[in-house]
Amino acid sequence: MSKLFTDPIPPTELRLQINGPSEIRYNELAKFRCSANRNTVELEWKLDQQRIKSDIGKVELILQPGQISHGEREITLQCSGVNENNDLLTVTHTVQVL
Repeated sequence: MSKLFTDPIPPTELRLQINGPSEIRYNELAKFRCSANRNTVELEWKLDQQRIKSDIGKVELILQPGQISHGEREITLQCSGVNENNDLLTVTHTVQVL
Protein backbone atom coordinates (compact mmCIF):
# COMPACT_ATOMS: atom_id res chain seq x y z
CA MET A 1 0.00 0.00 0.00
CA SER A 2 1.53 3.31 -1.05
CA LYS A 3 0.84 6.65 0.49
CA LEU A 4 0.60 9.77 -1.57
CA PHE A 5 2.35 12.77 -0.11
CA THR A 6 1.90 16.13 -1.63
CA ASP A 7 4.12 19.05 -0.87
CA PRO A 8 2.31 22.31 -0.34
CA ILE A 9 2.59 24.59 -3.32
CA PRO A 10 4.76 27.55 -2.35
CA PRO A 11 3.22 30.95 -3.02
CA THR A 12 4.50 32.76 -6.08
CA GLU A 13 6.94 35.53 -5.39
CA LEU A 14 5.16 38.87 -4.91
CA ARG A 15 5.58 41.23 -7.84
CA LEU A 16 4.31 44.81 -8.07
CA GLN A 17 3.91 46.96 -11.15
CA ILE A 18 3.08 50.64 -11.71
CA ASN A 19 1.40 51.72 -14.94
CA GLY A 20 1.04 55.34 -15.91
CA PRO A 21 2.71 58.17 -17.80
CA SER A 22 6.36 59.04 -17.31
CA GLU A 23 5.70 62.70 -18.17
CA ILE A 24 2.85 64.93 -17.01
CA ARG A 25 1.99 68.62 -17.04
CA TYR A 26 1.68 70.14 -13.59
CA ASN A 27 -1.86 71.39 -14.25
CA GLU A 28 -3.32 68.29 -15.91
CA LEU A 29 -4.98 65.20 -14.48
CA ALA A 30 -2.79 62.06 -14.47
CA LYS A 31 -3.84 58.48 -13.66
CA PHE A 32 -1.60 55.71 -12.31
CA ARG A 33 -2.32 52.11 -11.34
CA CYS A 34 -0.36 49.82 -9.07
CA SER A 35 -1.10 46.13 -9.24
CA ALA A 36 0.23 42.96 -7.68
CA ASN A 37 0.29 39.43 -9.01
CA ARG A 38 -1.88 38.45 -6.01
CA ASN A 39 -5.31 39.86 -5.16
CA THR A 40 -4.92 39.61 -1.38
CA VAL A 41 -2.01 42.01 -0.93
CA GLU A 42 -2.60 45.42 0.63
CA LEU A 43 -0.94 48.05 -1.52
CA GLU A 44 0.04 51.53 -0.43
CA TRP A 45 0.80 54.59 -2.55
CA LYS A 46 3.34 57.21 -1.55
CA LEU A 47 4.01 60.45 -3.36
CA ASP A 48 7.47 61.76 -2.52
CA GLN A 49 7.44 59.83 0.81
CA GLN A 50 3.94 61.00 1.82
CA ARG A 51 1.40 58.16 2.22
CA ILE A 52 -1.63 58.98 0.16
CA LYS A 53 -3.72 55.86 -0.44
CA SER A 54 -3.96 52.14 0.28
CA ASP A 55 -6.21 49.30 -0.85
CA ILE A 56 -6.23 45.54 -1.49
CA GLY A 57 -5.18 44.07 -4.87
CA LYS A 58 -5.09 46.97 -7.30
CA VAL A 59 -4.95 50.61 -6.38
CA GLU A 60 -5.35 53.65 -8.60
CA LEU A 61 -3.95 57.09 -8.01
CA ILE A 62 -5.32 60.12 -9.78
CA LEU A 63 -3.26 63.28 -9.51
CA GLN A 64 -5.58 66.24 -9.80
CA PRO A 65 -4.66 69.56 -11.41
CA GLY A 66 -2.93 71.67 -8.78
CA GLN A 67 -1.78 68.69 -6.71
CA ILE A 68 1.71 69.10 -8.19
CA SER A 69 3.35 72.46 -7.52
CA HIS A 70 4.32 74.72 -10.41
CA GLY A 71 8.07 74.50 -10.91
CA GLU A 72 8.37 70.96 -9.61
CA ARG A 73 10.48 69.07 -12.16
CA GLU A 74 10.10 65.49 -11.00
CA ILE A 75 7.97 63.46 -8.64
CA THR A 76 8.47 59.93 -7.37
CA LEU A 77 5.55 57.57 -6.89
CA GLN A 78 6.06 54.49 -4.75
CA CYS A 79 3.82 51.48 -4.41
CA SER A 80 4.49 49.06 -1.56
CA GLY A 81 3.16 45.71 -0.43
CA VAL A 82 4.13 43.11 2.18
CA ASN A 83 4.93 39.57 1.07
CA GLU A 84 4.23 36.31 2.93
CA ASN A 85 7.48 36.71 4.94
CA ASN A 86 6.39 40.20 6.10
CA ASP A 87 9.07 41.78 3.91
CA LEU A 88 8.17 45.14 2.41
CA LEU A 89 8.43 45.23 -1.38
CA THR A 90 8.47 48.65 -3.04
CA VAL A 91 8.49 49.72 -6.68
CA THR A 92 9.07 53.29 -7.79
CA HIS A 93 7.96 55.27 -10.80
CA THR A 94 9.62 58.58 -11.61
CA VAL A 95 7.52 61.15 -13.43
CA GLN A 96 8.89 64.20 -15.19
CA VAL A 97 6.74 67.29 -14.69
CA LEU A 98 6.52 69.54 -17.76
